Amino acid sequence: MSMYPKTNEVFVLEFEENEIPEDLPHLFGYPAEGKWSHKGVVVPKGRHRAHFMVVHQGGSWEEISRALSGRIPPGQWIKAFKAKYSNPDGGGPVGIPDDSWVASSGENGFPCIANDGKLSFEGVEEYEFGKGWRWLVFAD
Repeated sequence: MSMYPKTNEVFVLEFEENEIPEDLPHLFGYPAEGKWSHKGVVVPKGRHRAHFMVVHQGGSWEEISRALSGRIPPGQWIKAFKAKYSNPDGGGPVGIPDDSWVASSGENGFPCIANDGKLSFEGVEEYEFGKGWRWLVFAD
């Protein structure tokens, strides 16, 4: 169990993708009968490796998306982060600002790890994201 990386520290994640993106909410414990669709980038099946960092960014969803544009990985990478850093540090949630998942209600959501370490999806229109939010992004 590794501690979460420090803000702006570059680290490597590896994972083997073997699910379709629509199944990710069900892997996080959402009911299997819930209808989710996925409208974003699909990580191809197979082994993947990339350099990442965790950054702080507060604001509205639009402000966060604009500030982190060009560095946002596909949301499936949250599984690799959780596998490598399974012990939450209590320093705030970690999300990937990829709102490619659409719930049956029509609301867009993004994958994240809550402060207590649980995998979740949050809605993009729910609230203003405080500076305590951390975002997993590709390293420059």
